Amino acid sequence: MVGDASTPLSWSEHDGASPLVVAQRAEGKANEAMLKVSNKTDRQLKYDLYISPDGERFQYTSSCILVPNGGGFEMWPYAVHSFAIGRVRDASWQTCE
Repeated sequence: MVGDASTPLSWSEHDGASPLVVAQRAEGKANEAMLKVSNKTDRQLKYDLYISPDGERFQYTSSCILVPNGGGFEMWPYAVHSFAIGRVRDASWQTCE
């Protein structure tokens, strides 16, 4: 994900009619990055999150659980060029890392 676009992610058990998880770059202070992630399911979800300073090299970073029908923000005290989200999964038994 680059820029301000919203990126819908699919859940494998879902019919695909609408996105269940949406990630969107959010406004932050200068030289800071913020990512808003929304969960449109009735399940608590976890995902793997990777950030890149240049759009080419990605590094894993911890992320918090997404509550059912809610969401959250991830923040970094430096600029992030790109985000990659993968392995969205049920996390009813997990807590925030």
